[in-house]
Amino acid sequence: MDLKVQLDNCDPLIEVVVRGGAEFSALRDAVERNPLVTPRARAAYAGARNAMVESASSRVVADSGLTLPVEIVLWVRQVG
Repeated sequence: MDLKVQLDNCDPLIEVVVRGGAEFSALRDAVERNPLVTPRARAAYAGARNAMVESASSRVVADSGLTLPVEIVLWVRQVG
């Protein structure tokens, strides 16, 4: 997802989350039942392979005055 928000309006936590397994499958089912979801979003969920991996997350707390790029590496495990 590409969100553009002024950094001054954000807290210092950067978190990347991959929803996988049963958690993702439940989210995909909810998307299919929601009439407000766009066809493009439905197609993205339908084509996603997240159900094959476990959910995972990684976070970094950005110091004030952070001017360097932050790299977050996230490893996911295959379900099963």
